[in-house]
Amino acid sequence: MPILLQIEDEYHVLLECDTEDLSALRETFRTEATAVLPQILWITHALPTNAAMLDILLTREMSLHTLARFNASVFELREDTPCLNIRNDNTLLVLDH
Repeated sequence: MPILLQIEDEYHVLLECDTEDLSALRETFRTEATAVLPQILWITHALPTNAAMLDILLTREMSLHTLARFNASVFELREDTPCLNIRNDNTLLVLDH
């Protein structure tokens, strides 16, 4: 079985990572963002990339506070999650099992 590696950049962590804790934070964020900017839920489903979604949220004053609070919560949560450091091929092979 091939190993599927994903770079956990900011877009991934904020908008894609499907861990239970991040998914719960993201759902709360979407609910709050939709309350302050009702068209945002419809718009974000039609966007081709997460970068486009963040651009919309960052350029609307009404959603900045909600986005900032979500961002802080996500990265606070991630402080408790150690990074996976793959230092050599043997480390990578262990992940395959």
